[in-house]
Amino acid sequence: MTMMIQMFVDTATSLGGGRVVVGLQNVRALRWLAVEPPVDVDITAGWEAPDRVKVAIEGYARATVVLADAYPEPPAPDTAPLTDERPPPHTARELYEQRWMFHGPAYQGVTAMHAMGADGLRATVTCRPAPGALLDAAGQLLGYWIEANSTEDRIALPMRIDRIDLHGPHPEPEAQLSCLVRFTEVNETDARGNVDLVRDGVLWARLTQFIDRRFESTNAVFDVMTFPEENLLAERRDGYWILHEPWRSSASRDLVARRYLGEQEREEYFSLTPKAQRDWILGRMAVKDAVRDHLWQRGAGPISPLEVRVANDDAGR
Repeated sequence: MTMMIQMFVDTATSLGGGRVVVGLQNVRALRWLAVEPPVDVDITAGWEAPDRVKVAIEGYARATVVLADAYPEPPAPDTAPLTDERPPPHTARELYEQRWMFHGPAYQGVTAMHAMGADGLRATVTCRPAPGALLDAAGQLLGYWIEANSTEDRIALPMRIDRIDLHGPHPEPEAQLSCLVRFTEVNETDARGNVDLVRDGVLWARLTQFIDRRFESTNAVFDVMTFPEENLLAERRDGYWILHEPWRSSASRDLVARRYLGEQEREEYFSLTPKAQRDWILGRMAVKDAVRDHLWQRGAGPISPLEVRVANDDAGR
Protein backbone atom coordinates (compact mmCIF):
# COMPACT_ATOMS: atom_id res chain seq x y z
CA MET A 1 0.00 0.00 0.00
CA THR A 2 2.74 2.47 0.87
CA MET A 3 4.50 1.77 -2.43
CA MET A 4 1.27 2.85 -4.12
CA ILE A 5 1.22 5.98 -1.93
CA GLN A 6 4.69 6.82 -3.24
CA MET A 7 3.36 6.38 -6.77
CA PHE A 8 0.57 8.86 -5.95
CA VAL A 9 3.13 11.37 -4.65
CA ASP A 10 5.35 10.98 -7.73
CA THR A 11 2.40 11.40 -10.09
CA ALA A 12 1.13 14.56 -8.37
CA THR A 13 4.63 16.02 -8.15
CA SER A 14 5.06 15.65 -11.91
CA LEU A 15 1.89 17.72 -12.40
CA GLY A 16 2.52 20.24 -9.63
CA GLY A 17 4.64 22.81 -11.49
CA GLY A 18 7.33 22.90 -8.81
CA ARG A 19 4.98 22.72 -5.85
CA VAL A 20 5.54 20.14 -3.11
CA VAL A 21 3.21 17.43 -1.83
CA VAL A 22 2.09 18.39 1.66
CA GLY A 23 -0.46 15.66 2.22
CA LEU A 24 -2.79 12.94 1.01
CA GLN A 25 -6.44 12.38 1.84
CA ASN A 26 -8.85 9.47 1.53
CA VAL A 27 -6.21 6.88 0.66
CA ARG A 28 -8.02 3.66 -0.24
CA ALA A 29 -6.50 0.27 -1.05
CA LEU A 30 -8.98 -1.77 -3.09
CA ARG A 31 -7.11 -5.02 -3.81
CA TRP A 32 -3.66 -6.59 -3.85
CA LEU A 33 -1.07 -5.24 -6.29
CA ALA A 34 1.49 -8.02 -6.54
CA VAL A 35 5.07 -6.93 -7.20
CA GLU A 36 6.11 -10.19 -8.87
CA PRO A 37 5.64 -11.12 -11.63
CA PRO A 38 5.57 -7.53 -13.00
CA VAL A 39 2.19 -6.16 -14.05
CA ASP A 40 1.11 -3.20 -16.16
CA VAL A 41 -1.25 -0.74 -14.45
CA ASP A 42 -3.14 2.34 -15.57
CA ILE A 43 -2.57 5.48 -13.48
CA THR A 44 -5.06 8.31 -13.93
CA ALA A 45 -4.83 11.80 -12.43
CA GLY A 46 -7.11 14.84 -12.54
CA TRP A 47 -7.42 18.17 -10.76
CA GLU A 48 -10.13 18.33 -8.08
CA ALA A 49 -9.13 21.87 -7.10
CA PRO A 50 -6.17 24.19 -7.82
CA ASP A 51 -4.19 22.50 -5.02
CA ARG A 52 -5.59 18.95 -5.21
CA VAL A 53 -4.99 16.08 -7.61
CA LYS A 54 -7.08 12.92 -7.52
CA VAL A 55 -4.88 9.95 -8.46
CA ALA A 56 -5.91 6.34 -9.04
CA ILE A 57 -4.06 3.16 -9.83
CA GLU A 58 -7.07 1.78 -11.63
CA GLY A 59 -8.58 -1.21 -9.88
CA TYR A 60 -6.06 -1.14 -7.02
CA ALA A 61 -5.99 2.12 -5.04
CA ARG A 62 -6.90 5.81 -5.09
CA ALA A 63 -6.21 9.00 -3.14
CA THR A 64 -6.35 12.80 -3.27
CA VAL A 65 -2.94 14.49 -3.15
CA VAL A 66 -2.56 18.03 -1.73
CA LEU A 67 0.04 20.44 -3.16
CA ALA A 68 1.43 23.74 -1.82
CA ASP A 69 4.26 26.19 -2.49
CA ALA A 70 5.97 25.20 0.78
CA TYR A 71 5.61 22.75 3.64
CA PRO A 72 3.45 23.99 6.55
CA GLU A 73 4.89 24.55 9.99
CA PRO A 74 4.64 21.31 11.97
CA PRO A 75 2.47 21.07 15.08
CA ALA A 76 3.93 19.67 18.28
CA PRO A 77 4.34 15.89 18.19
CA ASP A 78 2.28 13.61 20.43
CA THR A 79 4.41 13.05 23.54
CA ALA A 80 1.77 11.78 25.98
CA PRO A 81 2.60 8.39 27.54
CA LEU A 82 0.82 5.27 26.39
CA THR A 83 -1.79 3.64 28.61
CA ASP A 84 -0.23 0.95 30.84
CA GLU A 85 3.13 1.45 29.16
CA ARG A 86 5.54 -1.48 29.45
CA PRO A 87 8.55 -2.99 27.62
CA PRO A 88 7.60 -4.57 24.30
CA PRO A 89 7.63 -8.39 24.19
CA HIS A 90 9.92 -8.51 21.12
CA THR A 91 12.92 -6.63 19.79
CA ALA A 92 13.02 -5.07 16.34
CA ARG A 93 15.24 -7.88 15.10
CA GLU A 94 12.85 -10.52 16.45
CA LEU A 95 10.03 -8.80 14.57
CA TYR A 96 11.56 -10.11 11.35
CA GLU A 97 13.55 -13.14 12.51
CA GLN A 98 10.45 -14.63 14.17
CA ARG A 99 8.33 -13.54 11.18
CA TRP A 100 5.87 -11.36 13.02
CA MET A 101 6.44 -9.31 9.87
CA PHE A 102 6.93 -10.93 6.46
CA HIS A 103 9.03 -8.15 4.93
CA GLY A 104 12.38 -8.69 3.26
CA PRO A 105 15.50 -6.56 3.88
CA ALA A 106 14.46 -3.62 1.68
CA TYR A 107 11.39 -3.03 3.88
CA GLN A 108 12.75 -4.00 7.32
CA GLY A 109 12.52 -0.45 8.62
CA VAL A 110 11.67 -1.01 12.30
CA THR A 111 15.08 -0.81 14.00
CA ALA A 112 14.28 -0.35 17.72
CA MET A 113 11.28 -1.12 19.93
CA HIS A 114 10.88 1.11 22.98
CA ALA A 115 7.50 0.62 24.65
CA MET A 116 4.11 -1.04 24.24
CA GLY A 117 0.86 0.06 25.86
CA ALA A 118 -2.78 -0.90 25.90
CA ASP A 119 -3.34 1.69 23.16
CA GLY A 120 -0.19 1.62 21.02
CA LEU A 121 3.58 1.53 20.94
CA ARG A 122 6.74 3.60 20.48
CA ALA A 123 9.64 2.61 18.25
CA THR A 124 12.44 3.86 16.02
CA VAL A 125 12.12 3.43 12.26
CA THR A 126 14.92 3.79 9.72
CA CYS A 127 14.35 5.05 6.18
CA ARG A 128 15.13 2.26 3.72
CA PRO A 129 15.65 3.07 0.02
CA ALA A 130 12.72 0.97 -1.28
CA PRO A 131 9.65 2.95 -2.47
CA GLY A 132 7.28 3.67 0.41
CA ALA A 133 9.49 1.87 2.95
CA LEU A 134 9.38 4.56 5.66
CA LEU A 135 5.58 4.74 5.86
CA ASP A 136 5.48 0.96 5.53
CA ALA A 137 7.60 0.61 8.68
CA ALA A 138 5.02 2.67 10.56
CA GLY A 139 2.27 0.44 9.19
CA GLN A 140 4.17 -2.65 10.29
CA LEU A 141 3.98 -1.42 13.87
CA LEU A 142 0.18 -1.25 13.70
CA GLY A 143 0.06 -4.81 12.38
CA TYR A 144 2.49 -6.09 14.99
CA TRP A 145 0.54 -4.54 17.87
CA ILE A 146 -2.60 -6.36 16.70
CA GLU A 147 -0.72 -9.67 16.39
CA ALA A 148 0.86 -9.32 19.83
CA ASN A 149 -2.35 -8.28 21.61
CA SER A 150 -4.90 -10.65 20.03
CA THR A 151 -5.75 -14.32 20.34
CA GLU A 152 -7.76 -14.55 17.11
CA ASP A 153 -8.04 -12.64 13.84
CA ARG A 154 -4.44 -11.58 14.41
CA ILE A 155 -3.57 -10.94 10.75
CA ALA A 156 -4.16 -7.30 9.80
CA LEU A 157 -3.21 -5.37 6.68
CA PRO A 158 -3.67 -1.69 5.70
CA MET A 159 -6.92 -0.79 4.01
CA ARG A 160 -7.36 2.97 4.39
CA ILE A 161 -5.71 6.15 5.64
CA ASP A 162 -7.99 9.13 6.05
CA ARG A 163 -5.25 11.76 6.07
CA ILE A 164 -1.47 12.11 5.78
CA ASP A 165 0.12 15.49 6.58
CA LEU A 166 3.74 16.08 5.53
CA HIS A 167 5.88 18.85 7.04
CA GLY A 168 9.11 18.47 5.12
CA PRO A 169 10.86 16.62 2.30
CA HIS A 170 11.16 12.85 2.49
CA PRO A 171 14.08 11.83 4.74
CA GLU A 172 17.17 10.43 3.08
CA PRO A 173 18.01 6.69 3.25
CA GLU A 174 19.19 5.53 6.69
CA ALA A 175 17.65 8.54 8.48
CA GLN A 176 16.17 7.53 11.83
CA LEU A 177 12.79 8.75 13.08
CA SER A 178 10.81 8.21 16.24
CA CYS A 179 7.43 6.60 15.61
CA LEU A 180 4.41 6.70 17.90
CA VAL A 181 1.34 4.59 17.13
CA ARG A 182 -1.75 5.42 19.17
CA PHE A 183 -4.91 3.38 18.53
CA THR A 184 -8.28 5.08 18.71
CA GLU A 185 -10.48 2.01 18.13
CA VAL A 186 -9.98 -1.75 17.83
CA ASN A 187 -12.97 -3.93 16.99
CA GLU A 188 -13.72 -7.31 15.41
CA THR A 189 -13.19 -6.15 11.82
CA ASP A 190 -10.55 -3.43 11.92
CA ALA A 191 -8.14 -1.39 13.99
CA ARG A 192 -7.80 2.40 13.72
CA GLY A 193 -4.97 4.57 14.94
CA ASN A 194 -2.93 7.72 14.47
CA VAL A 195 0.80 7.78 13.76
CA ASP A 196 3.44 10.46 14.37
CA LEU A 197 6.83 10.25 12.65
CA VAL A 198 9.31 12.62 14.31
CA ARG A 199 12.88 13.54 13.34
CA ASP A 200 15.13 15.31 15.85
CA GLY A 201 12.09 16.35 17.88
CA VAL A 202 10.25 17.83 14.88
CA LEU A 203 7.15 16.23 13.40
CA TRP A 204 7.80 15.10 9.80
CA ALA A 205 4.53 13.27 9.11
CA ARG A 206 1.23 12.63 10.85
CA LEU A 207 -1.09 9.86 9.69
CA THR A 208 -4.65 10.27 10.91
CA GLN A 209 -6.97 7.25 11.07
CA PHE A 210 -4.65 4.63 9.64
CA ILE A 211 -7.05 1.70 9.33
CA ASP A 212 -6.01 -1.94 9.21
CA ARG A 213 -8.46 -4.64 8.23
CA ARG A 214 -8.39 -7.71 10.45
CA PHE A 215 -8.62 -10.96 8.50
CA GLU A 216 -10.47 -13.92 9.97
CA SER A 217 -7.78 -16.28 11.18
CA THR A 218 -7.36 -18.93 13.85
CA ASN A 219 -4.07 -19.47 15.63
CA ALA A 220 -3.44 -22.37 13.24
CA VAL A 221 -3.82 -20.02 10.27
CA PHE A 222 -1.47 -17.53 11.92
CA ASP A 223 1.13 -20.26 12.41
CA VAL A 224 0.87 -21.29 8.75
CA MET A 225 1.13 -17.68 7.60
CA THR A 226 4.32 -17.12 9.63
CA PHE A 227 6.06 -20.50 9.29
CA PRO A 228 4.28 -22.35 6.45
CA GLU A 229 7.18 -24.79 6.03
CA GLU A 230 6.63 -26.17 9.55
CA ASN A 231 2.85 -26.11 10.12
CA LEU A 232 -0.34 -27.75 8.84
CA LEU A 233 -3.95 -26.61 8.59
CA ALA A 234 -5.52 -29.96 7.69
CA GLU A 235 -6.04 -32.66 10.33
CA ARG A 236 -5.14 -36.35 10.02
CA ARG A 237 -7.95 -38.74 10.91
CA ASP A 238 -8.27 -42.54 10.69
CA GLY A 239 -7.49 -43.12 7.04
CA TYR A 240 -8.23 -39.65 5.70
CA TRP A 241 -7.46 -35.94 6.07
CA ILE A 242 -9.97 -33.17 6.74
CA LEU A 243 -9.81 -29.38 6.59
CA HIS A 244 -12.46 -27.21 8.23
CA GLU A 245 -12.67 -23.87 6.45
CA PRO A 246 -11.16 -21.39 8.96
CA TRP A 247 -12.37 -18.17 7.36
CA ARG A 248 -15.61 -16.49 6.32
CA SER A 249 -14.53 -14.14 3.53
CA SER A 250 -12.90 -14.65 0.15
CA ALA A 251 -10.30 -12.00 1.05
CA SER A 252 -9.02 -14.11 3.95
CA ARG A 253 -9.02 -17.19 1.70
CA ASP A 254 -6.99 -15.32 -0.92
CA LEU A 255 -4.45 -14.35 1.74
CA VAL A 256 -3.84 -17.97 2.72
CA ALA A 257 -3.86 -19.02 -0.94
CA ARG A 258 -0.61 -17.13 -1.44
CA ARG A 259 1.05 -19.38 1.16
CA TYR A 260 -0.21 -22.61 -0.39
CA LEU A 261 -0.27 -22.10 -4.16
CA GLY A 262 2.60 -21.81 -6.59
CA GLU A 263 2.47 -19.43 -9.55
CA GLN A 264 0.71 -21.78 -11.98
CA GLU A 265 -1.71 -22.93 -9.28
CA ARG A 266 -2.54 -19.31 -8.43
CA GLU A 267 -3.34 -18.58 -12.07
CA GLU A 268 -5.81 -21.46 -12.09
CA TYR A 269 -7.27 -20.48 -8.70
CA PHE A 270 -7.88 -16.85 -9.65
CA SER A 271 -9.48 -17.88 -12.96
CA LEU A 272 -12.32 -19.60 -11.07
CA THR A 273 -15.50 -18.04 -9.71
CA PRO A 274 -15.43 -17.30 -5.95
CA LYS A 275 -17.77 -20.24 -5.30
CA ALA A 276 -15.59 -22.65 -7.27
CA GLN A 277 -12.44 -21.35 -5.63
CA ARG A 278 -13.64 -22.56 -2.22
CA ASP A 279 -13.73 -26.31 -2.90
CA TRP A 280 -10.78 -26.15 -5.29
CA ILE A 281 -8.35 -24.68 -2.79
CA LEU A 282 -9.57 -26.63 0.26
CA GLY A 283 -8.93 -29.90 -1.57
CA ARG A 284 -5.44 -28.83 -2.59
CA MET A 285 -4.58 -27.60 0.88
CA ALA A 286 -5.63 -30.94 2.37
CA VAL A 287 -3.57 -32.86 -0.21
CA LYS A 288 -0.49 -30.67 0.31
CA ASP A 289 -0.69 -31.04 4.09
CA ALA A 290 -1.17 -34.82 3.83
CA VAL A 291 1.87 -35.11 1.56
CA ARG A 292 4.03 -32.92 3.78
CA ASP A 293 3.04 -34.89 6.90
CA HIS A 294 3.78 -38.16 5.06
CA LEU A 295 7.28 -36.90 4.30
CA TRP A 296 7.81 -35.52 7.81
CA GLN A 297 6.93 -38.92 9.28
CA ARG A 298 9.85 -40.26 7.25
CA GLY A 299 12.40 -37.73 8.44
CA ALA A 300 12.06 -34.91 5.92
CA GLY A 301 12.93 -31.38 6.99
CA PRO A 302 10.86 -28.21 6.51
CA ILE A 303 8.62 -28.28 3.41
CA SER A 304 6.61 -25.30 2.22
CA PRO A 305 3.15 -25.97 0.72
CA LEU A 306 4.47 -24.21 -2.40
CA GLU A 307 6.91 -27.10 -2.90
CA VAL A 308 4.08 -29.61 -3.29
CA ARG A 309 2.39 -29.31 -6.67
CA VAL A 310 -1.12 -30.68 -7.16
CA ALA A 311 -2.89 -31.17 -10.50
CA ASN A 312 -5.94 -33.02 -11.81
CA ASP A 313 -5.61 -36.06 -14.03
CA ASP A 314 -7.56 -36.54 -17.28
CA ALA A 315 -10.53 -37.92 -15.33
CA GLY A 316 -10.63 -34.83 -13.12
CA ARG A 317 -9.24 -36.55 -10.03
